[in-house]
Amino acid sequence: MSNIRSAFAVIRRRIRALQQDRRGGVLMICGFAIIPLVFATGMGVDYARAERLQTKLNAAADAAALTAVSQSNMQLTAAQATTAAQNMFIAQASGLKGLVLNTADTTQFKVTVSDTVGAVKVRTATVTYKGQSTNAFGGILGIASLTVSGTTASTAS
Repeated sequence: MSNIRSAFAVIRRRIRALQQDRRGGVLMICGFAIIPLVFATGMGVDYARAERLQTKLNAAADAAALTAVSQSNMQLTAAQATTAAQNMFIAQASGLKGLVLNTADTTQFKVTVSDTVGAVKVRTATVTYKGQSTNAFGGILGIASLTVSGTTASTAS
């Protein structure tokens, strides 16, 4: 217990010494250090938002791929299953705040459904997306957005 008391005593003495220091050096260092710390924190927030957005998009892509290979949709043609998967992804992704994704552009969003017919029909669905997460803080530094992308595939017979 005395080690803790002596540690607190040392901390109190150092804080008092900083409070009594009238040269202004500590204030200058803190003033200059706060600017990069604020920007680093802001970019950390932007990165966390982009990762959260990517997680939601991955879940939407998984749901879309599973829609195409679901038991009820196995009766549909590959083109019809593709449309069902596209609609599922768009329905889930359209409400995400801060997402820039053009689902009409095949370089940003693509659903591929293919059937292999043999003794058993095997369907494979692949969903690929690539969008942008808009930054709240990064725009000040010239980084207006972060790329979010993903691919998922599902197979059923």
